[in-house]
Amino acid sequence: MPTWQDIDVMDSLIAALGPLAELTDALAAEKRVTICSLLTRLSQEILKKKVTDISLTAKMKRTVRVDLEDRYGDPQLSLLLDVWIHLDPRFQQAEPEPGVLVNT
Repeated sequence: MPTWQDIDVMDSLIAALGPLAELTDALAAEKRVTICSLLTRLSQEILKKKVTDISLTAKMKRTVRVDLEDRYGDPQLSLLLDVWIHLDPRFQQAEPEPGVLVNT
């Protein structure tokens, strides 16, 4: 039989990892996923501390956010990732059809 501490830990895991499951579903629907858009969404939305987060949930989110910042926080790496995205032919947009307006 789980104790109340076990239930608190499980609730924290669900609170911290639940939004990541939603992000996974959203990414699966995307045709072109880039690390830059993923990192921005993770750090600014999903892993951001909420007022309703208990301390364990906040600590889990902070640990993941700090790990991602350590891996991808270097400005030179960010620039390199941006350049790769623009040079990668998979992310090049097709030429618009004649007479079709394209927002830029």
